[in-house]
Amino acid sequence: MKGIALLTILTLSLHAQAAEFCGLFQAEDFRARGVVVSLIDFQTYLPNHKTYTITNALDSNVAGLVIGQCYCLEGNTSIDTNYADSMYQLLEVSRMVRGPYVGCLPASN
Repeated sequence: MKGIALLTILTLSLHAQAAEFCGLFQAEDFRARGVVVSLIDFQTYLPNHKTYTITNALDSNVAGLVIGQCYCLEGNTSIDTNYADSMYQLLEVSRMVRGPYVGCLPASN
């Protein structure tokens, strides 16, 4: 019984750490790394943007998303060791929260 209670607590704490991230869903073809799928947040860190490289792009949570559309995704982030910059993170998507929607691109002058 204690094992089940501990497992439940661990599961709830892991789920509680998941956060929502919104932005433009895109794919880029890098010769060294292959195709990289990411979510670009142009709104939260103006005038900069934050890039979340999606680590589970082949999962059903992500596979149906359309490149070039705006989405809000829920998941857990970690540091992207390919960059020495906190504006680049890895995102493991657990579910799509909203999308596609309009309004995630940077405002044009």
